[in-house]
Amino acid sequence: MGTRHPFGLTLGSLGTTPNWPHLGMPLMVLAWLATLSSTTIGTRIWYEAGSVLRMLEGYITLPSRPKEDGWLWLPAPNGHVSVKLAYRVVKNLQGNLDSDSKWRFVWGAKMHNRLKFFWWKILSYNLLTKERLITIFPGMDTLCPMCSLAIESSLHLFWECEYARAIWFGCSWQMRTSTTSFSSWDDWLKWFSIPQNRLGWIMCNSDISIGKTQSAGAVIFRQEDNKIVKIVTFLSNYCDPLPGELQAICEGAASARLLGYKNVIFFSDSAAAVDSIRNARSNLSKLHHNLRDLITNLVEAASALSNWETHWTPRQHNGVAHALARWANRNNHFGVFDLADFDGSL
Repeated sequence: MGTRHPFGLTLGSLGTTPNWPHLGMPLMVLAWLATLSSTTIGTRIWYEAGSVLRMLEGYITLPSRPKEDGWLWLPAPNGHVSVKLAYRVVKNLQGNLDSDSKWRFVWGAKMHNRLKFFWWKILSYNLLTKERLITIFPGMDTLCPMCSLAIESSLHLFWECEYARAIWFGCSWQMRTSTTSFSSWDDWLKWFSIPQNRLGWIMCNSDISIGKTQSAGAVIFRQEDNKIVKIVTFLSNYCDPLPGELQAICEGAASARLLGYKNVIFFSDSAAAVDSIRNARSNLSKLHHNLRDLITNLVEAASALSNWETHWTPRQHNGVAHALARWANRNNHFGVFDLADFDGSL
């Protein structure tokens, strides 16, 4: 048995002949068709089951309506030849390889095509840094011209160099590249593929529910598209709304740090709590000691975040957090949950 080729035939009913790749092909096909056995009933030709099976194995398809004969490129659903699919067939590549997913991530990014091309040069190690040029010009200086502390590789130049770190932290993203370490761009891409590590804001709504015998709070983390990603409930020792609301925001900051979120906006329906946080930087000593300790804990927990803000939101926009706080207080359910953990009882 020879290698099965990726071409197929479409047999039409108009008496036409496709453009064969070489002169021997028509004779080969005619010889094969001559081996088919058929039975004529009326004006139709009915092929036997074995013949139909051989027809399918021979990559030949029959049309449902009159059409001319032609070629099909079987690896493509539409039957058309493409350089990309031909390359995959020649290289025997599979669609689920890690390298394929890497390049799909690059070329599918929402950025200018020039930036995609530059990103491709970096990830494919084709950028002409000194680390690459030393193989062409032996004996040249390979140290980074910016810091002179390490070999000028693309990873060092754009991520590890002190000047690169200053640029990353000084931009609007305020990324701290010193908190992560990678040995290659592939490791960096795996880290960057995690949504929490990419630029993007997580919204954190919090609220407190004060009952007759105890208090409970709830924190809800949601993405920019309002999809809930994590829920946290906790038992509170406060029976006063203001410190209780501040504690809920503190729990949100502490949970955000544990969950690995970097850019968080904290929403609370307590205007007094939000104002206390905003005024604490200049008037911390004037606050009540209970509030002062809570705000100090909040700032300490939020110091691990890259960016964070506090905003007031109306009660009607904080209804889910309020309902969860009441649910946790009523059922004594505290901890970290996913949305799928809740049933219709909520």
